[in-house]
Amino acid sequence: FLRENRDILMMVNTGSDKYSGRLNVRKGQYFIEFDPQTGKYSESRRLKNKSLPVYLDSLQTKLFVVF
Repeated sequence: FLRENRDILMMVNTGSDKYSGRLNVRKGQYFIEFDPQTGKYSESRRLKNKSLPVYLDSLQTKLFVVF
């Protein structure tokens, strides 16, 4: 979804195995990663080639704010 001109993307791993991959985005130069279960978040990091790394444990959800 979009909020204050920033894309907010949610990734959910509904499987029993860990997931690792990349999420391609349309626009933006930076992103912040949020873990709603723990309340932890990253500092802003630079996007590389319009994609960002995603690592999810089983049944884990993360939010990515792209700007």
